[in-house]
Amino acid sequence: SRAIWQLIDGEYQPIDWQLDFKSGYRWREDCWSPDIPFGEKDGVDVKVPWELARMQHLVILSLADALARAERTSDAETAETELQRSFRNQVLDFIATNPPNFGVNWRCSMDVAIRAANWVVAYGLFRANGARFDAPFEKILTQSLIDHGRHITTHLEFYPEGRSNHYLADIAGLAFIAASLPATNEANSWLAFAAQEIQGETQFQFNEDGSNFEGSTSYHCLSLEMTTAATALLAGMDTGRLSAALTARYPDFRSRPTRRLSLPLAPPGPEQAATLIRGAEFATHITKPDGRIAQIGDNDDGRFFVP
Repeated sequence: SRAIWQLIDGEYQPIDWQLDFKSGYRWREDCWSPDIPFGEKDGVDVKVPWELARMQHLVILSLADALARAERTSDAETAETELQRSFRNQVLDFIATNPPNFGVNWRCSMDVAIRAANWVVAYGLFRANGARFDAPFEKILTQSLIDHGRHITTHLEFYPEGRSNHYLADIAGLAFIAASLPATNEANSWLAFAAQEIQGETQFQFNEDGSNFEGSTSYHCLSLEMTTAATALLAGMDTGRLSAALTARYPDFRSRPTRRLSLPLAPPGPEQAATLIRGAEFATHITKPDGRIAQIGDNDDGRFFVP
């Protein structure tokens, strides 16, 4: 952590990732994450640090970078540098002060998965816009994505009594992690597992009329976003890489709880697309003229990406 922190710019203002800044309560970064309690103190909301540590704002930084580049002015060039440095510094800050399996931000696999997916997309957009990062940063980012993938596969939110949008987030995030990493046996096993589970869970969690089985309009939209994003990622991947991952054998693959890989597996096809189309049609029908959805069931305003 100290070595990583040395790579951060000196003028950077650190973020307290463990803090509920509304109540002032702070969790401990030196506490084993499964042992961290929450919900027992009045007025304290664990969702505050969790939402911040999803780091969905980094995709917005990457989009702002693209706009700044399009301006092609001296001020825009300065903005590009600041936005890239902000992205780099915040990622290094998080990695340095949130070691794997410690602190509140490794407590919930859904948040781990969403954070990793947003890192992958933001980094990819920065790179696509022409940004370049130093080798030490890229090495640390890659290793942390591996840590995120290993955490997700050993802390899957799949329970005997059922699963929900949390499990969708786990496997969607794992797909983005695996697709961003070099084609190692471990990364390919994650890619195959994510592809298998995304297709299976899409059919399981969406009803024939396109609605989501949780009975919540908000969770319908969240689940549809995650399954669509992961499916689009798989459909847009290099076919050689995806085909190799879906037809190999992975005797060393392990997950907790135990989930089996049933390979060879076909890429997402017409059945997957048809289910997502029905889900999109359902989302259209529950959307009011002002763009808001009819509120039915639970709602925590969750998103996978925030463009």
